[in-house]
Amino acid sequence: MTIIGRVRLVAAVLLVALVPTAVAIVWLSNHASTFLAEMQVQRQVIEHATAVERAVIDAETGQRGYLISRLPAYQQEYQRADKRAVAAMAELVRLKQALPIRRREIDAVLGPAAGQLAMLRRLGSGNVEAARSLVATQEGRFETEQLRSAVLNLTNEQRQVLDEDGQSLALLLNVSQWFALAGIGTGAVAVLALLFLLTGSLRRSLLPLLAAMRTKDASGIPDDVTGEMIGEVKDVAKAYNAMCERMRQAMERREDAERRISELLDHADHELAGRQHTSAILARISNRLPACLDQRELVTLATRFIPQLFDIGGGALYFLNNSSTVLSRVAQWGECTSSAPEFAPTRCWALRRGQQHHVADVSTDVTCDHLTADALNGYVCLPLIAQGETVGLLYLEESAATAARSDARPALDDMRVLCENLALALVNLRLRESLRHQSLRDPLTGLHNRRYLDETIELEFAKSRRSKQPVSVIMADIDHFKHVNDHYGHDIGDLVLRGVAETLGANIRKGDIACRFGGEEFVLLLPGLTHGEAVERAQLVRDQIRLLQLHSDGKDLPQVTSSFGVATFTGDETTAEDVLREADQALYGAKRAGRDRVHSGTTIDSEAATPQSTASLASDHSDQAMEMHA
Repeated sequence: MTIIGRVRLVAAVLLVALVPTAVAIVWLSNHASTFLAEMQVQRQVIEHATAVERAVIDAETGQRGYLISRLPAYQQEYQRADKRAVAAMAELVRLKQALPIRRREIDAVLGPAAGQLAMLRRLGSGNVEAARSLVATQEGRFETEQLRSAVLNLTNEQRQVLDEDGQSLALLLNVSQWFALAGIGTGAVAVLALLFLLTGSLRRSLLPLLAAMRTKDASGIPDDVTGEMIGEVKDVAKAYNAMCERMRQAMERREDAERRISELLDHADHELAGRQHTSAILARISNRLPACLDQRELVTLATRFIPQLFDIGGGALYFLNNSSTVLSRVAQWGECTSSAPEFAPTRCWALRRGQQHHVADVSTDVTCDHLTADALNGYVCLPLIAQGETVGLLYLEESAATAARSDARPALDDMRVLCENLALALVNLRLRESLRHQSLRDPLTGLHNRRYLDETIELEFAKSRRSKQPVSVIMADIDHFKHVNDHYGHDIGDLVLRGVAETLGANIRKGDIACRFGGEEFVLLLPGLTHGEAVERAQLVRDQIRLLQLHSDGKDLPQVTSSFGVATFTGDETTAEDVLREADQALYGAKRAGRDRVHSGTTIDSEAATPQSTASLASDHSDQAMEMHA
């Protein structure tokens, strides 16, 4: 038997000896507690019955003495005794519920006591002569005798029961003591005997082991000595022999380790030189990135330095568009035919998780959806994230030589640092571009200015050529604006400009562009609207301007009207300047025809033109040449 088995046997014997003893002691203790509780209740019954008897007698004495002598002291004594009697009777009633076997005896006490107290209360409620006569008749003596007899009978019975319960309790305590002594003694004898046997076995096993370990070296303990041992001691001896064998092998491995350490130190020196070279290149990139003026320079910088940092077979740099829907390739290295030129952010695992996605073997790992069918050994996608915003992606392919040599694999930490710098530089560039974009709005009206129109109209025309969708241009001019400035002042002129601008902005679609072209002239750029739809839109805007009600200093200003010219680009080789010029000519045609109307570059206004004198036309041309208000 093993040492652990013998210890378990000792514990089992101890449990067998002590558990029954503990169970018996607990059972006896519960019965003893029950006896004690019953005895306590019986003592309380005796005490309260005696208290009732004494209180009734004292009440009778006080009441009779008061009736005879009329002294207040006797009356006070009666009242105190009456209260004690009532309280003691209430306790007897409560104890009757806890001791139902004595209910009849307790009722025998309560009945005479209640009758006697009632009689005494009648004595106090009558006149003096009647009470004295009642006292002289000795009424109530019978109840008093009954009360004394019932109290004596209840007290004797309860005392007899107390004696019996005391004897039972003493017997239970004696039995508990004998059980405890027997159980503890048996357990102690069994434990001592088993411990004696256990120590003897351990001594016989340990002495050979200690002697062998003192006399033998790391060669181990002989097998014949091990065979004499028992239990876990034999396992210890075998473990000691195994340890000695491991020590001999460790010495051999130490020599090999020293040789490899020397080789690793040489390799570490080589890697350190490479890391210093990489750190120098990263420092150069970090110093140059903040000085980039636009995204083109940033792309050029990345194209020059990234191949110097990493041993890659190919790669590409992607930027995310402003709406965060498409990634477009802005630079590439090598052939890089394994990644699509454009794709959605959801097709890349790195952008989904917000961290680099490195695939060493495309046949055993999950790959991004933006990869094409071209074969490659491995790749890494690194998201460009700055200030919590994803702005692009760096995609690098591993060459065959890099994939074959794990020690030449691109340093992912260096890639992460590079991506952080690229992302921060790109965010800063976009922030500067955003500020520039804010400068492309007219400060008075809040509409886009002429510069923004020049940039946007070319883009919309390019989209129109690809999608074969028309782009309409509406040019508007406030009628008699010079007259407003001359007669009402420039403040009112500014008020009119803002009112017309708000009306224009409120009557265009989302995606349409409203610009202040100069002075009191405005241009609406309407992608996707045909010429006829643009004419209808101009008529709607003209009607809304006519409904415009302007006020200044509590006074209504004259009605504001505007003239409109419409031209449409249909995807041909017409330039933006040609379309704007056509819309401008149509606008002047509307003014020559009488103002407050819409003219088309190819159609006549829907309203009949009103005659106008040659002098008026000349005045209109003069007004157009002079009306300019910033």
